[in-house]
Amino acid sequence: MTRTLLLLASAGLALRVFRLGQWSYWLDEVRTLFAAQLPIGPAMLEATHAPPLYSFLLHFLIRLGTDEFLLRLPSALLGVASIPFFFTLGRRLIGERPALTATILFTFSPFHLWYSQEVGYYSLVLFLYLVSFELSFRFLETGRWRSLVGYAFTIGAALWVQYTTVFVILVQNFILIWELRQDRRRLSAWLFCQVLVGFCFALPLYLTHFLPALEIWEGTSRPFYLTLRPQTDLFLAVPYAFYTFVLGQSFGPAVSSLRSQPAAVALSGHVPGVAAAALVFGAIAFAGVVQAFRRRDKQMSYLLIFLLVPILCSLLFSARLGIPLNPRYLIGSYAPFLLLLGLGWIGVPARWWLRKALAAAVLILVAWSLYGYFFNPAYSREDARSAARYLEANVQAEDRVIVLSSYFALYPMAYYYSDGRDFSWFSPNHKVEPNDVAAMLDERNDARVLWLVLSRQWENDPGGLVRKGLDEVRRDCGRADFPGVAVIAYCSDTATQRKRAD
Repeated sequence: MTRTLLLLASAGLALRVFRLGQWSYWLDEVRTLFAAQLPIGPAMLEATHAPPLYSFLLHFLIRLGTDEFLLRLPSALLGVASIPFFFTLGRRLIGERPALTATILFTFSPFHLWYSQEVGYYSLVLFLYLVSFELSFRFLETGRWRSLVGYAFTIGAALWVQYTTVFVILVQNFILIWELRQDRRRLSAWLFCQVLVGFCFALPLYLTHFLPALEIWEGTSRPFYLTLRPQTDLFLAVPYAFYTFVLGQSFGPAVSSLRSQPAAVALSGHVPGVAAAALVFGAIAFAGVVQAFRRRDKQMSYLLIFLLVPILCSLLFSARLGIPLNPRYLIGSYAPFLLLLGLGWIGVPARWWLRKALAAAVLILVAWSLYGYFFNPAYSREDARSAARYLEANVQAEDRVIVLSSYFALYPMAYYYSDGRDFSWFSPNHKVEPNDVAAMLDERNDARVLWLVLSRQWENDPGGLVRKGLDEVRRDCGRADFPGVAVIAYCSDTATQRKRAD
């Protein structure tokens, strides 16, 4: 088994460093970088939308440079290091054979690959979750204090990386308290450890970061595009998260299509592939649930609790705060869902043709998604780096640049567009109105060329009012397309401008 895990780790490493620096930083990565570049202290705490530990660590790493490969490498290495811990957790809960099946899915998971190639904390927090489970089970088996101390520091660090760690702690407490209910000495030690984690990690985080961040969130108007999502989306988000856990965001409709178009329109060109994926993985997941209920042992109960508690808690908090439930917020349920699939594979009827057909289908679907992730521009991160270089090479002193969306302007473009010239954007919490467009064009009427940079347009201007306004008063004189970004040049047209003035 050791040799098999080494082979999987090697494959996982090759996959996670492949084209690691290919994409420019995208919005969330730049927000993290901006926070990490601040001095350690109140300014950094205020700038981080998540607990600040990852930004603290990144603050020191960026002293070595800001190259995309360099800053993403720790996430890749943590992703590889997670593979053996995932297997050991699975072996404890569902047995060696189904755990190995789940570990293969984990190694080649497009979802895990995405976060292993990102300057962000999700690869780190998943690694910490898996290590904390291993240490808690070791304490359960041996009663050694060093396992308990290691657990306390690991789960405490995870708290300072992501708030939803609280949901994982609930799962761990349910398991350990139930297992230790007849061993008062070790139960007391475990509860004392939880109190220390609360006072040494959770309470300082709550006072210094969570409360101020909550006040800022509740006192700030929501970005326009968040108001487009009805609360019923919360429940649709759960099956979409399961879909994303197995095939990532590089199979079926791209995220940009789902955000900018009605769901039926976005899905229209992908129905066969999405239906096949739902049928294949849905059947395996259903077989996993059946196996769990057939076994009726405590490990199966732990697996289902591990899966459901983070989901239910995330639903409650998303509804309370009005935050769309992104699949990454459910990362606490990611590992148990893959373990459920591993268990389901064992539960598939032992007809040779059925297992071979399912194995072939899973292989094709995952390979298709990986190909889309690496080579299909429709699924790529927005390429702000190439767009900025194009502007720097073409924009003249008398030109002006308008960037949509505002968040794309405030983060990726502000990071990469180092030419020194200003560019304009609209308020991030505001839907563009015709009067806004008219006012912006009037202020820039004397520009030789107006350069319109389009990305994440659904956030500010889903109706395309800015482009329509430019089409009325100027002539489209060139366009350059990059993954997730379009740069359109609008040249001055005296006759058209005079018509507008009249």
